[in-house]
Amino acid sequence: MESLVKEHLTLYKVLSRFLHSETVFLIMSQVFTALDSRLGDEYSVIELKSEDAKERVLVDVRYLQEKLGGLKGLEENGPGKVKVDLPPSRRRQD
Repeated sequence: MESLVKEHLTLYKVLSRFLHSETVFLIMSQVFTALDSRLGDEYSVIELKSEDAKERVLVDVRYLQEKLGGLKGLEENGPGKVKVDLPPSRRRQD
């Protein structure tokens, strides 16, 4: 998750340096929409074995929101705005 955040921050910084803020907003909004969609797809197929596993995934989502959600001009359009639907945890039958 850290490298994902780092890459998105780098993209934002480079775009901000060379493009108008409106253009950066449009590009990053599309990037975050695609990121939310992809993460939602991936998270929907993960088999979570416990509530602790589910909580670890949610910690990652919150980390992503915290690090990328406050970018200048994108506060309301950062990643993780779409609710992540995680499959229910499955307890192991011992």
